[in-house]
Amino acid sequence: MNISRDSNSVIAYWIRKELGDNFNSVEKIYTYDNNEYEITWRYVGGADKLDNQRTINQMSPDSRKIHIICAENPNEEFDYYVLSFIDVCYLATERRPQHGGLTIERYNCTLSHIVSHFKKATSLKDALEDAIKLQQKHPSLKSLVQYLDSQRNIRAELNKQDMQMLKTFCS
Repeated sequence: MNISRDSNSVIAYWIRKELGDNFNSVEKIYTYDNNEYEITWRYVGGADKLDNQRTINQMSPDSRKIHIICAENPNEEFDYYVLSFIDVCYLATERRPQHGGLTIERYNCTLSHIVSHFKKATSLKDALEDAIKLQQKHPSLKSLVQYLDSQRNIRAELNKQDMQMLKTFCS
């Protein structure tokens, strides 16, 4: 499958086709039980490569989004893996940060790791709704969200201080 020309719109089309009218592909919002959930997707090409050579970049617990991994398969279709916000946070504990940054902001993962820990979705809609249900029932969801909010605020304050120090030293 050669979707490099406009991969995002091609993937959005296929996800929209799978999820139906409850999915707004422009805003990347899925509506379930009158609640809106932010979705992000990551495309993994290279169906001719081994899964341990295929990397998923920009995984982010800090985004609080449900991640859909869209792995190109040899049949020129996609295999989907749905990771709830909780799954993405847990996976961050096993991965290394991208570009020497903070794992909480961005990390990467091989497709083989995803395949070994998560089931391929036979129905994207069912898998997404199951992920939402499990996420909402998770006993630490509220605490996790509060923690991520506090970390985001701390990083924002540190960034302001860093910028002030750079201005001081470089002026």
